[in-house]
Amino acid sequence: MSQVLQINNLTKRFGKQVAVDGVSLNVNAGEFLALLGPSGCGKTTLLRCLAGLENPTAGELVLNERIVYSSIKNVDLPPQERGVGFVFQDLGLWPNMTVLNHLLFVLKDLHDKATSMRLAREQLNDLHIDHLAKKKPAQLSGGESQRLALSRALVTRPAILLLDEPLASLDRGVSLEIREILRTIKSESGTTMIYVTHSREEAMELGDRVAVMQDGVIEQVASPQELYAMPDSRFVASFLGDCNVLLGAVEQGSLKSAIGDFRLSEYATQLKNPTVIVRDHQIEEAAGGIAATIVRTTFCGRDYSLVVDVGGVRLVMRSERSVTVGEVITIRPTGNAWFVEGNGA
Repeated sequence: MSQVLQINNLTKRFGKQVAVDGVSLNVNAGEFLALLGPSGCGKTTLLRCLAGLENPTAGELVLNERIVYSSIKNVDLPPQERGVGFVFQDLGLWPNMTVLNHLLFVLKDLHDKATSMRLAREQLNDLHIDHLAKKKPAQLSGGESQRLALSRALVTRPAILLLDEPLASLDRGVSLEIREILRTIKSESGTTMIYVTHSREEAMELGDRVAVMQDGVIEQVASPQELYAMPDSRFVASFLGDCNVLLGAVEQGSLKSAIGDFRLSEYATQLKNPTVIVRDHQIEEAAGGIAATIVRTTFCGRDYSLVVDVGGVRLVMRSERSVTVGEVITIRPTGNAWFVEGNGA
């Protein structure tokens, strides 16, 4: 599979603050890469560096085998020469322009008028907003505004589409609608996308791969399934879903924890101080298990999320039945747990 983008040891500092810290990452042609992390972790800064909207401090960016930024080779192409599309979190629509003119404006230096008009109309039709061509942003709904922002970014046929939390301000119904549009764009056009989000739901649903970022560093890059089942760190494990980090003593190839013993895998035996990650759905109520007291219960629609106390250790788990705070149940672990280094990573 060919690579559209290579990020080599990219760093961005704002004074003494390091926003992006030596990030290296490759993005494949046609891939949807979700860049996931908490607010302030550096993901938007990284995206803006890729687009040429921020000047990196050091490193290299290669887009379609062409160096667009290099601190060593003193290369720094402006945004309009990089061949990227960008959808901003606030969309950045121009209030005085019609929907059609948004697209014609970004095409004006690329084609003659007739070609620009044809491409603009085709793009609006692809995203089902051609009937809104004469309207201005103030006359559009949230979903229509998102479609316009996507159309404007896509009409130039960019080598890669960068999206900075485009669904953050939308209600769930519109968010689901735009997610479906993004899936359609990917399947029909094969557009390569990098999608910044702090929503694990969006990242896991849309991403072919997910890059989890913290404090300017990429913690792990993998498929959503691998990230969830085999996290590299406690941070990745907790960010991808509710989980329990169980400390304990290692004895005779097992880790003895508050809810039982876990046989260490070959991978786990290589860790200096292994701890076990157990997802909330990997603890079940079972006769003959370990006594646990219900501390909190939350109805989640199809089931309940519970916080239980086991000898002073608080755990999260799921239950299909309604329980009451203070009730004592018996629990046991189920399924395959995962091990990470126990140094707080």
